[in-house]
Amino acid sequence: MRKLCAFLTVFLFIASLSVPAQETVRITGTVTSADGGWPLQGVTVVVVGSVTGTVTNMEGRYEIAVPAIAKKLRFSYIGYKTVEVDISGRTVIDVELQEEAIEVKEVTITALGIMRAEKATGYAIQSVKGDDLARTPELNIVNSLQGKISGAIITNTSGAVGASTRIVLRGVNSLSTDNQPLFVVDGVVLNNSNFGGIATEGVNRGSGIADINPNDIESVTVLKGPNAAALYGSRASNGVIIIKTRSADASKRFGVTFNSTTTIETPLRLPDFQNDYGQGTNGQFAFADGKGGGINDHVDESWGPKLDIGLMIPQWNSPIEGGVRQPTPWVSYPDNVKNFFELGKTLSNNLAIESA
Repeated sequence: MRKLCAFLTVFLFIASLSVPAQETVRITGTVTSADGGWPLQGVTVVVVGSVTGTVTNMEGRYEIAVPAIAKKLRFSYIGYKTVEVDISGRTVIDVELQEEAIEVKEVTITALGIMRAEKATGYAIQSVKGDDLARTPELNIVNSLQGKISGAIITNTSGAVGASTRIVLRGVNSLSTDNQPLFVVDGVVLNNSNFGGIATEGVNRGSGIADINPNDIESVTVLKGPNAAALYGSRASNGVIIIKTRSADASKRFGVTFNSTTTIETPLRLPDFQNDYGQGTNGQFAFADGKGGGINDHVDESWGPKLDIGLMIPQWNSPIEGGVRQPTPWVSYPDNVKNFFELGKTLSNNLAIESA
């Protein structure tokens, strides 16, 4: 019996050595465009043969923990060629992705409204049909381009209804000027500046492109690179987005199209405020009209008296009797920020009548 126990002990010890815990290796790097060297955001990085993966951040950087036995990493991005890179024991892997040329037989709209075959142009060009944009209806046409234009970074400048949307092609080129491309609608240059900030008291009033009805768009053509700037001048140094609106077609019969879109928006996450102490410092606060008449009423920090314990303290909205602010209950208002926001509702109805 003792010999059998000793044999089993040795066997289990050897088995534990033969199946070591799977180790992981931390790999970092940057993914850039081979054409201009700008970082690519949203590139999918996956360990070949597994489901382990991540995506690059705004600076094109990524970080992933891969099994020690992993051999390759796969990098894929919309509009770029997918590549697989050998790990070969490296912990830093930087990758350049080449834009993928997609052969199409249709013509495209270039500068000054000239129609040419895409293969005949000498610069990077990409087109999106209006029907493709209509499948994902958005109030702002720029939002509809999300995921359809390679190398485009599209961000909302505010969470408010009707706020402006910012688009950047091929990365940021300048720190002092606007990096957005030039918008041209039916040959007319459109100002797409974001109207918001200090001049508008912090209210975002949208951008010019938001005035274009997405249902009226026939096609969107994106011109990239310095050749686009040569066609439109220095204003197009960040690229050009050409929008062609719909027009009557003699080959089509009379038609009526109606669609309706409802958008509901609400804040996803709000700051987590403390509701234990009110305004003031050192546990003291009292409001009084005029400069210097109160106690710590000139500060906005919340290190004043404790809330919700039955204190009566003069506050900015306290009633006035005999020219003096009267004490009122010193209580918390935990939902005051949440109650400030209303449910955003936008209803968009579009009726289009087509006849040649």
